[in-house]
Amino acid sequence: TMLVKLGRIKEAVTFGVKEFELAGDALDLAKVLQEYEHHDQALIIGEAGLQFRRENREDYHRTVVPLGRWLRDYAGGLGKGDLALKAAKVTFMESLTLEDYKSARNSAGDDWDQVRPELLDKLAAVEHAVDRTEIYLFENMVDKAVQSIGDKDYYSRDHTLLKVAQVAVASHPDWVIGNV
Repeated sequence: TMLVKLGRIKEAVTFGVKEFELAGDALDLAKVLQEYEHHDQALIIGEAGLQFRRENREDYHRTVVPLGRWLRDYAGGLGKGDLALKAAKVTFMESLTLEDYKSARNSAGDDWDQVRPELLDKLAAVEHAVDRTEIYLFENMVDKAVQSIGDKDYYSRDHTLLKVAQVAVASHPDWVIGNV
């Protein structure tokens, strides 16, 4: 940050790329570069930060998600669609939220048909994803939505169960009767 304030932008970027290890550190520097209107350098640091270690997943602010969201929106706003999509994909792969899934879809634009299977494969492969069922419903993948609930008791009073039941009543009537 001090290097940026002193106008030593190249040194700040070089230091950040070589020395930073956490995505949160990259985000902090990228925002300072953005504030001082060094847009290309902010994008360089942001993109580099997508590769940094993701230590301490319990501390949300130290994961890549905040950096990825910032970079996705910032790069997209600057017309850097490829970088925005890269950041959107990394962000979704880490967060697995419906919000980030929709953002990846928006960032992908015409390339959505190529990006979508990769994101859905990741979603299916992980043990826990809070918005898994919501994403399947968003994609009108009723079978997958029903399977994602299975016979888990914690859905018994959840609005998600009711949403799945409303959509699945025609195709899975026995499941709906047994679960609602």
